[in-house]
Amino acid sequence: MPAVAMLAAWLSLSPAVAFACGLTITQDTTLTADLIGCEGDGIIVAADGVTIDLAGYSIVGLRKERTAGIRAVGVSDVTIKNGTVAAFERGIYLYNAGGATVSDVDVNASRYEGLLAYQSSDLHVTDSVFMNNSRSAFWIYDTDAVLVGNQGLDNPNRTFYLSGGQVTMERNVARGGAYYSGFTFANGYTPSAYTLRDNLAEDIVGVGYLFAWGFVGSVVDLGGNSAVNTGGADCWTQEGVECPLDLSADSTWPLCGNGICEVEESVCSCASDCGLPPAEICGDGIDNDCDDAIDCDDENCAVVEICYSPPVPVPAECALPDAACDTDADCCSGGCRMSGRKANTCR
Repeated sequence: MPAVAMLAAWLSLSPAVAFACGLTITQDTTLTADLIGCEGDGIIVAADGVTIDLAGYSIVGLRKERTAGIRAVGVSDVTIKNGTVAAFERGIYLYNAGGATVSDVDVNASRYEGLLAYQSSDLHVTDSVFMNNSRSAFWIYDTDAVLVGNQGLDNPNRTFYLSGGQVTMERNVARGGAYYSGFTFANGYTPSAYTLRDNLAEDIVGVGYLFAWGFVGSVVDLGGNSAVNTGGADCWTQEGVECPLDLSADSTWPLCGNGICEVEESVCSCASDCGLPPAEICGDGIDNDCDDAIDCDDENCAVVEICYSPPVPVPAECALPDAACDTDADCCSGGCRMSGRKANTCR
C-alpha cells in the first residue's frame, strides 16, 4: 500500500490531507494512533467548528522552541478532547480563538506552558490534567475563560497564571511543585475580573494564591477556596492590601456529586462520583465494600473457608432416650422409667 494511503487509513481521513506531524486540518478529525516525535507543530487547526478527538492517543513532540502540540489561530468553535499532548514548547496554543473547548486532555512536559490562550474569548477547559510543564500549566492572557475541574500537578514554576480577561475558576487543583505560586492573578492589557469557587492549592513550594504586585483587577470569592501545606503563604498580595480570598472558611472541596471522581474522593466517600464499592475480598486486610467490617468480620465472608467455623454442639437441656433421669422432666421424651431393668432412664 502506498505510504500516503497507509497514513490516510491510519488517521481515517481523506488521502488529500498530509498525514504527519504538522497536519493542517479543516474538518473534524479522530486519531486512530499516536503521532510521535514531532519536530514542529503536531496539529494546526485552519477552520472554524473543527473537533479534534484524540480518542485516547497522544501527540508527542521533542520540546523544541516555537512548537505547539495543537495550534489554533484566528479560528472559532474548536473542540479538543480525549487524549494526551506532550513535549512541545506549548501543548495547546490558542490565539484570537473564540469559543474553544478543551476537555479530558492530559498536557505534559511542555517547554513553557501546557496551555496558552492569548487574546481569545469564551474558552472552556474542563476535567483536564496538566503535569510537569516547565513555566506553567495554564497561561490565560487577556482571554475570557471558564476553568472547571482541572488539575495542575508538579508544574515547577507556576501552575495557573491569569493575566487579564474575565475568568471563572471552579474546582481546580494546583498541587505539588510551583516554587512561585499555585494560582497567580495579575493585570493584563484588558481588565482582570476573576471569580473563584472551591479551588485548592496543596503542597505548593511557594505561595498558594498570589495577587501580583500592583494588581488592580476585581475578585469575587464564592467560597470554598483553600490552601494546604504551602511553603510560602496561603495568600499573598501587595503590602497594605488585604487578600481578597477568605481561605479560613470551611471548604466544600471536594464536591461530591459533581460527576467527577476527584483525587480526594473514593468509592467509599463518594459513590455517586466514583462508582459503587466492590465486593469484600476476604483475607486482604482491607474494607473493600466500605461497610466498616474487614475480612472475617464482614458478614459477606461468613461462608468463606478461611472465615467459616462449624457450630459447636450445644448440649440439650433434656436427656435423650436411655440417658439417666430422675424425673419425667429430665427426659426429652417426657418420660423417665422408674422401675424395671432400665429404671431411671429416659424412655
